[in-house]
Formats: sequence, structure tokens, C-alpha cells
Amino acid sequence: MNKKISKIINQYSYFFENDEILIKRNRHNSKRISIGIIVDTAFTIPPKTGVCYRLYYLSKELFKNGINIKIFLCNRNYNNDDNINELSREKDLEIHLIPEKIFYNLKSLFKIIKSSRVDAIQFEDSETAILLGGYLKEKLNVPLFLELHDNETIFKKSIGGYKYSDLVLTNFVHYISGELADLIIITTKGDAKDFIEDVGISSAKLVVSPNGVDPKLPYYGPNIKEKNIIFIGNLFYPPNRQAMEIIFKKILPKLSSQHFQVTFVGIAPKELVNKYTSQNIIFTGFVNNLNRELKKATIALCPVVAGSGMKVKILNFAAAGLPIISTTIGANGYEDLKSIILEDDISKYSKIIQKLRQKPNLIKEIGKQNRKDIIKYFSWSKIAKELANIYHIHITNYNRKLSFKNHELLIKKVPKPFWLTEKRVEINQNPNYYIIKNGKVNKRKL
Repeated sequence: MNKKISKIINQYSYFFENDEILIKRNRHNSKRISIGIIVDTAFTIPPKTGVCYRLYYLSKELFKNGINIKIFLCNRNYNNDDNINELSREKDLEIHLIPEKIFYNLKSLFKIIKSSRVDAIQFEDSETAILLGGYLKEKLNVPLFLELHDNETIFKKSIGGYKYSDLVLTNFVHYISGELADLIIITTKGDAKDFIEDVGISSAKLVVSPNGVDPKLPYYGPNIKEKNIIFIGNLFYPPNRQAMEIIFKKILPKLSSQHFQVTFVGIAPKELVNKYTSQNIIFTGFVNNLNRELKKATIALCPVVAGSGMKVKILNFAAAGLPIISTTIGANGYEDLKSIILEDDISKYSKIIQKLRQKPNLIKEIGKQNRKDIIKYFSWSKIAKELANIYHIHITNYNRKLSFKNHELLIKKVPKPFWLTEKRVEINQNPNYYIIKNGKVNKRKL
């Protein structure tokens, strides 16, 4: 172990308190495997956020590759039975919608997952993996997989306002979840490097699996008859909100005489919409038909200056055949898309936009190349096939697990998932447990 990683791990010594590692054996021989994904997020069909986008579309593609996906979801979105029926359209996935008080009750959740018979469990964030994963892994005796969609320490550093102790705790949460996990899935090579060098996660556990697109998504190309700039993103998420304000304050004013319109697609706080909506600024809110908005767009922007991981908006822009202007951070993970216009100097964006608008043939060619490359390098079928093989190997060869002697003491120091600080989901008092399977909804009282 090098000195830098040793120094990182020493920062975590306060949290350990005589933890132990136990070794056990387990073998799996089934041809079609089942993975239980335990996630606390506001999941909807169709997805409204980047994390849910990957969860949903990758899960459906994994199903085609011989893997049954069973999602155990903390119910934060569905207040009544009518809303639950929205999920019944999904026939490939098995969804367990669980009330929060049951979801975070280790014994109750264990009973639910055990009865569902899974060959592995997977978490979509470090916090939930620690709060629930150690106990479930030990009791179920199955491998634990972890998807880290981004690095929250880098995210917090980039947006600012966090104390050093907050950053150490966030690093610790990543580190411990990495110790619990048998496989860690990262979306970009840059994030993998940061997790190894700055957090101390073992490189042997890491695999890079990017976000993807469906090749059947329609191609439109830029709408050269209009002057419509598009930005897609959840505006409760600070990096997206920062990007929105950059567009409003630093880019759009320089285009005022050119009569450009900016369309912000995605969920947004009411106070933000009320403050900024004008004749040339449109907030669509969440839309079920994203293609309708992409079809109207001329140029796509991604002036994101904070965060890590892959921005799903780039996938949508490129698949639609739009020219994309982005910061280096915004295009993280898309190094194979050579036609993205990378520019970190925001002051240059307005001139780039004006020049592109004056060259319709050029922006058409840029859009075509973006479409070609995104299908070539980021097809869901390709990504799912590679990941399915990795899952099979780890489940077949699983022969050990970690458990912490003072697990109950440990989890008291770990917060719930960071996304909950966005406060975009209202308190949900629905006490029922729902199973959505084969297009049918089964309601149970607990």
C-alpha cells in the first residue's frame, strides 16, 4: 500500500472501533441469475433523473442478457394506489415498493429480500450500502455490488460550502462502502482514478461501465429554422442549477439582440421558475416526451462546472444529432465523442453559438458525427453484455464476505443518501408494501 493511500485510510481510524473481517464461502450455479437492487430514490417510469435513467434502461437490457433484476425501492413517490399503477406497465422488472419505516428496518427488509431469492445485492449509493448492506450481505450470504454514479467528495468540493470534516466523512462513507462491496461499478475512468488515489478503494474491485443510449432513439439533427438552445437536467441538483444560472447571467444576455430562446427541460423548483421565466426562457418541467423537445432544438449546452460522473444530457443531445457545447467537466466520460465542442471559458460561449448558427451545414455535420459516435461507443446492448459477464463471474466465484463487529455503532454515524438534501420529494405516509411483477400490482400490509 502506497503512502498516500495509507494516509487516507488513517483519517478513517475514528470510525472503525475494532471492526473485524470474517471469511465465509458461498457458491452459485444457476444459469439465469437474479440481482436485487436496493435503492432509496424517487424512481419513476419514465425516469426523471440521471441515476434512475441508468437504473431503468440498463436493468431492462440486463434482462435480455439472462439477468433478472428485482428492485427494492424506498417509497418516496407513490402516495396512493392509483399512482402505483403507473409502474404496472413495466413487465421485465420486478419492483418492490417499500415504506420508509420498513425499508430502513434491517430485519424487515431482510425478510422481504430473502423471500425474493436473489444471487447478489446491489446498491446505487454509498450511504444506503453502509446503512443496509453490511447486515444484508452477512445474512443473505451473497456478494454485494455497488454503483458509484459520481464522487460526492469531488462534488462537494466543486460547489463549495462544506467543512473539511464533511469532506472527510464523505470520503469515509465511500471507503467503507467500497470495503463492503465485492464489485464497484464506476461510469468514468477519471472517477475510478479518483476513488483509487483519493479515497483508497482497491483498484481490483473497480470496473468502468458508462451510461448508454438506445440505438433506436430518433435522429433529428439541429433545427436550423429556429434559434432554440436546449439544456436538460434536474434543477434541484446544484451543478445543474449553477449551469442554468451561468446560461441566464453570462451567455443569454450577450445573445439578446439575436433573439435566441433557451429551453430548460427537467424538474425545477417553483421559485426558480417564477424568478427566471420570460419570453425567451422556458421551463418545461419534467416531460414524458423528451423527443418533442429535442426535435425543436438547434444547439445543446452543458456548461456544468461542478460534480463528477457522466451527464446523461450529453447522451440525449448526441443521440438526437445536436451540436453540443460543453465544459470539460460536463463532457466527463465522453472522450470518444470527438465532435463535442469543449470550452471552459464561459465568456466565449455566445460567440461560438452565433458562429454555429450562421453555418447550418457545419452544425448538421457536427450533429451527425455526435450521433454516429454515441451509438458506436455507448449503446446499452454493448454495455449490458459486458456488465452481465462481469456479474456472472463475480457471483459464480464468490467466496467471501465482510461484516463489521460494531455495525450498529458504525451506521449511526452515516447519513441517509445525499440526494435527500434536495428536498424535491414530499413526505410520504403510504404504509403499504407493493410488489409489481409481470405487469400486475400486489398490495400487502406490513
